[in-house]
Amino acid sequence: MPQRRDAKQVIRAEVRRRLGRLTASDRAEATAKVRSRLVQVDQFREAESVGLYSAIDWEIDLVPLLEAGGASGKSYALPRWCAESEQYQFVVVESSSQLERGRYGIFEPDENCLPIDQGSLDFVVIPGLAFSRNGARLGRGRGFYDRLLENCQAHLCGVCYEFQVFDELPQDPWDRAMNRLVTPRQCVETFLE
Repeated sequence: MPQRRDAKQVIRAEVRRRLGRLTASDRAEATAKVRSRLVQVDQFREAESVGLYSAIDWEIDLVPLLEAGGASGKSYALPRWCAESEQYQFVVVESSSQLERGRYGIFEPDENCLPIDQGSLDFVVIPGLAFSRNGARLGRGRGFYDRLLENCQAHLCGVCYEFQVFDELPQDPWDRAMNRLVTPRQCVETFLE
């Protein structure tokens, strides 16, 4: 177990170094390409209820998809910190104007937005530090998404830059695997398809 934890830390450090070299232009270009690819994925197009996230730092920004939600017939949900359970929960959002800074400085749905049963989500898009071609995800190391997605049966889609995709990654039993990865240049179906 300590060996796997050390391997994860080495990968996280290397990916963070590479992410630190991205320019605002690199991020904007990658974000536009990922959004364009994502909306072409069959499972995304067919989904009625989609889970997104609010980007921080270098992450691919998908919040602009909220503005097209009503026109596309989709409902969107984003994570919001729940103090009672001390974890995140998905909450329905109709517009980016309903987002405010939350517990970790991340934009979250405001208090007027209602929680959604995560079992009703059809498709969930997830950030990460690294992903593998067989669906493994390496997050920031605090386990928030693993807990958030614990009982979620939705199609899980990781989004990232090309250099964040590895042939394989160390995994723990609680790590949630992705069904698909979308990068600026490719859409990778994992072994879970």
